[in-house]
Amino acid sequence: MWRRGYRPKSDNPRYRTTNQTYGNRPPTVHEMPKNFNAMSTKFSEKALKCGMYRNHGFNTFLEKSYVTGTDNLITDADRLNFHRSYKIMGPSD
Repeated sequence: MWRRGYRPKSDNPRYRTTNQTYGNRPPTVHEMPKNFNAMSTKFSEKALKCGMYRNHGFNTFLEKSYVTGTDNLITDADRLNFHRSYKIMGPSD
């Protein structure tokens, strides 16, 4: 009797690993656990009811532009001309 998920798959033997060889067989009586110790779901139940913690602190991080470099910022005043190759009339320097 084959259990679901333990059926042998026809893999290329050139790429076969030892884990595939071990996992290809169903577990024996000696490999199966004798008992099951369940853990408490108290934390998960609280997270489902209340939701996960969200930080509403003030964000002071300045977003850097990866287009113009790490020392330049894209601003609202210069939003269409933020890179020298974008300027139609020539370089902006």
